[in-house]
Amino acid sequence: MKSAVEMVFSFEEAIARGYKNVLGVEPSIDALNKANPSIRRSIINDVMRPGLFEPDRFDVICMFQVLDHIPDPEIFLKECFSVLKPGGLVLCLNHNIEALSAYFFKENSPIVDIEHTYLYSPKTISKVFSLRGFKILETGSVLNNYTLHYLVRLLPMPRQLKNKILSVLSSSLIGRLRLAVPLGNLYLIAQKPK
Repeated sequence: MKSAVEMVFSFEEAIARGYKNVLGVEPSIDALNKANPSIRRSIINDVMRPGLFEPDRFDVICMFQVLDHIPDPEIFLKECFSVLKPGGLVLCLNHNIEALSAYFFKENSPIVDIEHTYLYSPKTISKVFSLRGFKILETGSVLNNYTLHYLVRLLPMPRQLKNKILSVLSSSLIGRLRLAVPLGNLYLIAQKPK
């Protein structure tokens, strides 16, 4: 089995890897209009709901930063389970309330957002999927790859100090240094039993 990092891919990457029937579901018409025109026709402007797809249709379901926006994950995951083929996989990327960044930044953490109906830990997200019939294969932390300049922009500090540091970083090579850091995301790979 590929690692979670190898499984994370975009819509275009899924097609490049040989997936034939790649579909997306996006409730925001604004986000849909911003999608690459070459894939826009494969994105359905709707929410994941009963009857949107026939049962046992998909080999893989990817949900990136979705679950924490769902007010009733039971209904949502029940439908995902239904449309997934037996043996099919789910890759879920989500915020991690137990991440060091969430602990450090507390209410200033970007994961604390009015649009997030629930914040998950590896334990709670595993439990939610398990209770819906999925077999949990793997969970872990996601490393985000950002420049030092971008990371400093995220830090809560006085604006004048931050602007001075960002100015220095903007004009130096060190500001473009890329770092892989766990910024508060987790992944879960689950399977619909055969």
